[in-house]
Amino acid sequence: MIHLSIIVPVYNTAIDKLEQCFQSIKTFMDKNSSLNMECVIIDDGSKGKVSDWCREFSETKAGFRFYKKVNEGVSVARNMGISLSKGQYIIFVDSDDILVSFNELEQYLLDGKYDLIFSDLATDIQQKHMWKAFEGDSREIDFETVISRIVSDGTLNGPVCKIIRKNLLDQHHIEFDKTMITGEDLVFFIHILLQKPKMYYISQCTYIYKLDTNTSNSRLKNCSKVFIQNNVVAYKNMIQLINQFSSNQHKHTFEKRATEIYIKQLFNSLADLLEMGLLSQELKDYTVQLLLELDKQTVDLIQEQKLSKSNFQLTVLLNKWWLLLAVASRMRILYLKIKNSL
Repeated sequence: MIHLSIIVPVYNTAIDKLEQCFQSIKTFMDKNSSLNMECVIIDDGSKGKVSDWCREFSETKAGFRFYKKVNEGVSVARNMGISLSKGQYIIFVDSDDILVSFNELEQYLLDGKYDLIFSDLATDIQQKHMWKAFEGDSREIDFETVISRIVSDGTLNGPVCKIIRKNLLDQHHIEFDKTMITGEDLVFFIHILLQKPKMYYISQCTYIYKLDTNTSNSRLKNCSKVFIQNNVVAYKNMIQLINQFSSNQHKHTFEKRATEIYIKQLFNSLADLLEMGLLSQELKDYTVQLLLELDKQTVDLIQEQKLSKSNFQLTVLLNKWWLLLAVASRMRILYLKIKNSL
């Protein structure tokens, strides 16, 4: 019996980063030798020496399996990894990141009590900059705690730092949407949550994540309307989750926060397109129409906060103040440059 499958999609990753990633996985497997684990590497059509290097590494390391396929995108690669994995649980690792060993893994995998196990990540090898899944100690997690985190920031959105019971995915035919170019990780996560998994949080850093801000801008530039449509899909899934699991006490607050995230995404997407000289009249009209379709009660709650950033963004877009959008775009770029230089 294989307890855990580690799924790693690969596409043209630098070999030095691959070596660091795979060695971290091997160390992870060695330190948890009481568990039977495998690493499933899916090469999504890499060019040059990458495939050969991955194949050779897999052939010399116990528990590593290598598969090569034509390039179809990371979602298809992850789905292939899910279908080929043999573990009771699965975990995803990006090929330029690092998996960190942690203490409580054996206890919770062998027990089999939980369907979804969260942990923390860091954005630097020294673990000085942490993205904690939740505040506090290791514990069972309820749905409202998860929803509150989702609508607070994007920490939980990605596929990493989640150990998932594979049978839950198989039974409910849950996979990554290969038609999406953004938001697919969040939608995948929400589809898991909609099945009412039993959840646990391990308050330890288990992952070193390498930030990459270029990918999103490239997708927006090349497929701008699809990018915005994907934001719509993610938002509707968030609202579905909130409606299904939130108490009346928190429902409107969660809907407001989710809508504020949605408005911010639309605002920033149009600002970036304007900066690139790619904002068409069609996209302007389409975005305004999306905002006009928002729930009136939720919009009223946002507009009550006259000086809030969300109300400013909503007002600019609804009134089609494109010159002000351009000014806000330049200020945002300046802010990000200063922030990244610190």
